[in-house]
Amino acid sequence: RHAVLTVREPVLYVARIVMIFATTLFFSIVWIKTRELTQDQALPKFFLMAFCVGVPALFTMIAVYGLNVEFTAVQKEIKDGMYSPNAYVLANLAIQLPMIFVLAVAALLPPWAIDALPWVTFPSAVLVFGVILFALECVAQAMSLVGNPLLGMMLFITHWFVTFLFSGLFIKISSVIWPLRILCYITPMRWGMPSMIYQAFSPYDGERGDVFEGAGKCTPSPFFGPLFCYGGFFCEGISPLECYGRTGKDILGTVGINFDVISDEFTMWTDIAYMVAIAVCWKLLFVVQLNRLCSGGTAPSAPAAKKKPPRKGDKAAVDGPVREVEPAAAAQGTGLSSQATDASELGFDPLATADVEVGDIDQMRQMRMTSVAAVPLQSQPTVSLQDFANRGSREAARKLRSGGEQTELAFIECSYTLTIAPKSRWAKFVPLPAAERCCGAKATEKRLVSNVSASVSAGHVLAVMGPSGAGKTTMLNMLTLDPGSGNATGFLTLNGHPLTPALYAQHCAYVTQQDLLWTFLTCREHLRMALDLYRPSLSAKERETAIDDLLDSTGLMSCQHTKAGNMFFRGLSGGQKRRLSLAIALAKRPSVIFLDEPTSGLDSAASAKIMSFLKVIAQRTKIAIVCTIHQPSASVFEGFDDTLILSGGHIAYFGPAAQLAQHLADVGRPMQPNANPAEYALDVVNADFTSPGSVKEVLDAWPKYAPTQQRRTPRPLAPRPQQATFCGQTLTLLKRHAVLTVREPVLYVARIVMIFATTLFFSIVWIKTRELTQDQALPKFFLMAFCVGVPALFTMIAVYGLNVEFTAVQKEIKDGMYSPNAYVLANLAIQLPMIFVLAVAALLPPWAIDALPWVTFPSAVLVFGVILFALECVAQAMSLVGNPLLGMMLFITHWFVTFLFSGLFIKISSVIWPLRILCYITPMRWGMPSMIYQAFSPYDGERGDVFEGAGKCTPSPFFGPLFCYGGFFCEGIS
Repeated sequence: RHAVLTVREPVLYVARIVMIFATTLFFSIVWIKTRELTQDQALPKFFLMAFCVGVPALFTMIAVYGLNVEFTAVQKEIKDGMYSPNAYVLANLAIQLPMIFVLAVAALLPPWAIDALPWVTFPSAVLVFGVILFALECVAQAMSLVGNPLLGMMLFITHWFVTFLFSGLFIKISSVIWPLRILCYITPMRWGMPSMIYQAFSPYDGERGDVFEGAGKCTPSPFFGPLFCYGGFFCEGISPLECYGRTGKDILGTVGINFDVISDEFTMWTDIAYMVAIAVCWKLLFVVQLNRLCSGGTAPSAPAAKKKPPRKGDKAAVDGPVREVEPAAAAQGTGLSSQATDASELGFDPLATADVEVGDIDQMRQMRMTSVAAVPLQSQPTVSLQDFANRGSREAARKLRSGGEQTELAFIECSYTLTIAPKSRWAKFVPLPAAERCCGAKATEKRLVSNVSASVSAGHVLAVMGPSGAGKTTMLNMLTLDPGSGNATGFLTLNGHPLTPALYAQHCAYVTQQDLLWTFLTCREHLRMALDLYRPSLSAKERETAIDDLLDSTGLMSCQHTKAGNMFFRGLSGGQKRRLSLAIALAKRPSVIFLDEPTSGLDSAASAKIMSFLKVIAQRTKIAIVCTIHQPSASVFEGFDDTLILSGGHIAYFGPAAQLAQHLADVGRPMQPNANPAEYALDVVNADFTSPGSVKEVLDAWPKYAPTQQRRTPRPLAPRPQQATFCGQTLTLLKRHAVLTVREPVLYVARIVMIFATTLFFSIVWIKTRELTQDQALPKFFLMAFCVGVPALFTMIAVYGLNVEFTAVQKEIKDGMYSPNAYVLANLAIQLPMIFVLAVAALLPPWAIDALPWVTFPSAVLVFGVILFALECVAQAMSLVGNPLLGMMLFITHWFVTFLFSGLFIKISSVIWPLRILCYITPMRWGMPSMIYQAFSPYDGERGDVFEGAGKCTPSPFFGPLFCYGGFFCEGIS
């Protein structure tokens, strides 16, 4: 099974092979000048290997997601006794090992082929890199057992950063303080990176003439040897800072001065042994966790022996004074919570108390405790729907009414056609018109909706029904002006006026199947924001009264201060969210409300109450309601005024719901007594379970009974309330964004904490850069690089948060709540100050711990804030991609490009065109030099703060370039 899935399932290996190959191919082209064996290309060759090893290893995070999804099925199969956990582990390992080396070949083939690395070391390089990937794959397996795949991926990224940081290229092991130094020995890249770099340089030994140009052999003289012939080579006419050596081992020795894990000695087998040991530890952790999570569970223990209840006066059997058992205690004795008992005693209406929260019940208990105590349980009255719908004064009902104007939504001869691309092998790679011309492939058309005509008037509820694939969702998308990529035709009018986006924004509202609410706003806050935007003319008192009326009418008064919540934060129940969405729509006082599956996720009783409630609301407020229903019960069906039944995109029936049974009898499909008309009708028109010929007879019979639908003559529309001005919209949205900035952790609060913790960690790792010595100069560069680059990567979290936010914003803008520009301006007003708060959180640890000069702290905050703002704008653009994971992957790709071309890893002059343009359009290319300048420029010697080990000098006529390069000289230091 694993072998088949390896070929068919793209996530685990196939997609990674393609992505890894494309990534290292890109790096190989960027560093293509490393083909030249010159002194100025020696250090870039190191960074080529670092990126070709480190970045492909990061793609293992994709396996975390794939393995997490796979584990859900594996856990069930193991628990059901289909196979043992160890058999799964062994089968997985048998596929994993060869695929790991396929990944290694895909990663290393481009640099060896394009950048002319020595082929003699390619097999050993594949072996070393394969072991690195295997160790990280074992880490991914262990982290895939975390419940949330996003959390597992974040944990893996954190591990990858640690192993890449301590790979030996960015900090000396001797400079890492304990206990952090232990991380240098338990991360796989610490052992794999030196061997990979050794494979890239060691074959250049001069035996075949393949040596680095610009350096020649030399023999140290008694007096000038250490200067002229350091390491047995000498570069004539080249700066000593750019002279690395003649052979590969010369270069390894020279670079090893600054990076102590790099050596000119062969340590491959020792490095592989350490990495295998690390991989085995993670694999054992995975096996132990897998066996624990897939265990059969725990059987319930035997109940304790029940004691006979003491009889009255039997003092020997009683340990204390006899007391009466309270109702709450009695409920606990039966396994029920006291809240559930109280709810049943109070006799709440199912609509108002579906999924009632504990706080709701406490509040209701206080309101009705007196009556509950006075009336027996059996005689407790329940709140009827009619009482519930008519709750409030006549004045409140008048305010909800839309002026009494008769509104009609009509859709006539509506069709929807989807163009399907040809199945030609080559046509999929070219645009459709070109494919038809060059490949002879013809596109096909599929009609999802065919000549559907119907209407709904004010005060009525129209239910669109049909089996799966009938065209219900497509029909609703057409009515809400969201046809997608297909071709929608027909006449869609409101009181005879064509329903344009502007008219829709004024008169319509849409309650989607997925409730699009703001997680950290309460019910009252949602409605206050809606009324401020839809009806700004209301005074403060009138607005609060309107909010109370809406809360009361939709049964949300008891949870008015409860936040909406989401999958991670508990808030309103599903039924309460649905009613809050409806209340927001009613706040607009629209002429038409569209609802997509309003009963989805509710039980039959709550579904019936919702539909009855919608019918009452439609009658009271003179609103036309259109909703889609999948499988209504008989009680739900009673809440419909009219029904439109579709099958295969064709009309099977349209008319009063009460006459559906008669129509079925007229077309030869009489219904059994006491049957549910809706269920029976859907069975009749369902071609999956009924003869297609029989269904076709029902559909063909409809034109004989269809009412005549003609285009309406335009009639005046009900006047709409004056909505907020642009400034009013901006201020209201600014208030909302300010509240969400404090309450919502994803966008800013979580990033502030994570960024501060990350740079605090880096500051401790590079704490020895406090010492102004020559050996800490280069590490100070890398400290700034990591304190700038890594916090910038956390902006990818904003991609996810903004993507979720955009779904709600898109609906609100379409419903006419506010304009897009008002949203952008309000968002910008919050974004700018928070960006600089993030910058302060990022730079405070290195400036405080690593003793960077405080005089440049404000300017560093300014520069880094602008970098973050640029990347935040990139995140906003990529959040508009439909899938948030895809948006995050695109942002990570952009971050890698901007970090790569920041100027630290490759010279701009070495980048070929047209790739060189990336060096000028990425924000870190401009921000990184300024950030490093802020860290070094104040050490000017005026206050005695200079780097030790170097002194001023004046070049002599003969030995100046060697003794006094750059105006300074380090005595006794290489």
